[in-house]
Amino acid sequence: MRALIETYRGWEIYFDTDKEEFYTVSNQYDNDKVKKYYTSAKKYIDDYIKENSDFKPIKVQKMPSMFGDGETITLIGIRKDKAFMYEDKDGNKKQLSSYSENDYFLIKEENKKHFEKVAELRIERNKIDEELKKIEENVIKVTVKQIRRQLLGE
Repeated sequence: MRALIETYRGWEIYFDTDKEEFYTVSNQYDNDKVKKYYTSAKKYIDDYIKENSDFKPIKVQKMPSMFGDGETITLIGIRKDKAFMYEDKDGNKKQLSSYSENDYFLIKEENKKHFEKVAELRIERNKIDEELKKIEENVIKVTVKQIRRQLLGE
């Protein structure tokens, strides 16, 4: 008799009480396997999914900012815990935090014109900031501290 132990990553794991073996089956992958130990059954499932995963690398980027061009990374896979793995420009493999998932988006050629406009506007903003700074330097300021000193003779 087979008793269902759990559903693990889409696979059902049964224990065969007559043969004292673990039986794994997947309708998605149309595959099944018998293993002597529960841990080896789970390992078989993990290895099977890893080997038969057809994840194609995806290039994504961050929005360019005043600090530089948008960072480009390549998503290279998904871990068991459903976190994305990526490769940076130096070839280092890292985990992409779920917090950062909203910061990255697909690279699209159509965005190039928008990035150019953003860069132009940032240059204009820097010029305006410099002009504001010069004008603010010319403001005659008599601080409350200076008034206190004049009134109280401090």
